[in-house]
Amino acid sequence: MNASRLSLIALAGFLPILTAHADLNSGLIAYYNFQEEGTAGIANKVGGGATHNGTYGSGTTFGVTPAIAGSGAGFVLNAAYAGVEATTTTDRSIPLVGKALNVAKDDASATAGSGWFNVPTLGASTLGSNFAISAWFYLAPDADNGGTDVATLRDYVFESADLDNFDVSFGTNDTNGNTFVSWIGGTSGAQVAGTLATGQWHHVVHVFSQAGTNTALSVYINGAKVGATVSTPTANMNFTSLNFGAGRTGFRVFDGMLDEVAVWNRSFTANDVTELHQRGQASLAVNANLAAAGKAFVSVDPSDPAMGVTFGTGLYNLNDEISGGVEASPNPGYIFTGWGSPFTGQSNPFPHVVTASVSIPAIFAQDSADDDSDGLTNYQEEVIYGTFPNDADSDDDLVSDRAEIQNTQTNPLVSQREAVDYIIANLGNGVGPNDTVLTRNQANNTLTLKLTGQSSTTLTTWSGLTPSTPGTTASQSGGDFLLQTPGTADTKRFFQVKGQEP
Repeated sequence: MNASRLSLIALAGFLPILTAHADLNSGLIAYYNFQEEGTAGIANKVGGGATHNGTYGSGTTFGVTPAIAGSGAGFVLNAAYAGVEATTTTDRSIPLVGKALNVAKDDASATAGSGWFNVPTLGASTLGSNFAISAWFYLAPDADNGGTDVATLRDYVFESADLDNFDVSFGTNDTNGNTFVSWIGGTSGAQVAGTLATGQWHHVVHVFSQAGTNTALSVYINGAKVGATVSTPTANMNFTSLNFGAGRTGFRVFDGMLDEVAVWNRSFTANDVTELHQRGQASLAVNANLAAAGKAFVSVDPSDPAMGVTFGTGLYNLNDEISGGVEASPNPGYIFTGWGSPFTGQSNPFPHVVTASVSIPAIFAQDSADDDSDGLTNYQEEVIYGTFPNDADSDDDLVSDRAEIQNTQTNPLVSQREAVDYIIANLGNGVGPNDTVLTRNQANNTLTLKLTGQSSTTLTTWSGLTPSTPGTTASQSGGDFLLQTPGTADTKRFFQVKGQEP
């Protein structure tokens, strides 16, 4: 499967920190592929199943010795699956990777459901503040469900399994069962993943990462980041276990299929999510050997996602050439400086024939050029101040962007032309809009007023002044008259200066 170009831009800091794409098995601590029946079907496939094995939430009534044929792990798929009431059927015949976990519920009851499972060892103490959860889900609600309880009618793919604790949560938020919502930290804000069609496979990844004293959540649906990142104090992330296929107390049971459920004890990059999603699309397991399947994953990694985007990332057939080549495109205010080892010196874009999985580093940097010669770099103008790097006076008020930012402290994007015209018309003495007339020394909090007696022919013969204001001094420098007076900590203060022409 050749990957189409996909631009993924994530928020990040301004310091370039190159992070190479990691092997998906790195940090993988729990993986459930549901290829076997009964308890073996929900045993952890990482590390020989020694830890993080699942336990059916409904005991022996459902799942382990299912009362309903075809329930629980190892579901072999059925186009006419009979639900809990078994009066109508629902199509659960579309595979993802081999067999799937079949989850069914009785919407008339808050407790009746089969197939969902709990992992009692996957809690905050095990996962820490940097972890990721991935699952494929296929919502296929039975047409004969007759419940009216709104809470019961909701369908959950996974949720932390503590009473009144939904530190980790992803499921539907409406009685129609197709609008999905993500939560973090119990009472923190929600991210709406949106309405997703029933009767087809979808992919969700929750990425948790440390952000100071907070834990931040990024949500990906079908390979793309959705919504805004929300965060919660890390101290609030105290969940003790995870449910898959049901809400925190075992109700809100999912009605459909789950597959390729996995948990990592590390955060993910956008390219990690892309690989995970495209593996599922190609019917390849999370831990599948790509080379043995005649595939390879190419990860084009920006040194900092805030600085630019890259093209060419994707899952490819071996010996395919990437259409359009591998390419890097800087964001405004940044420049592309080259490819990292072992691709140093390659052009942009450059052709690449896929022979193995590889990370291709793209290095970006701040644009230190000053295209409009206004004293501000292109990076400062586009990223920090939002001004135009090719126009020294973005608001056309005759005061340069640099002068407004560093001297007058006015908004360089809001014209002060009326005030400038008034000054030019009334101040005179050859003062222009970019002349520095009044400056403030923040170190000693003094103000310096510079005036030029343009019409005087005896400037150099003026007598020294003895200002009446305590602390005020007067001097001459380069034909200018300098008057210096103590400043003030106030943000605004008016001064009146009077003089008499000799």
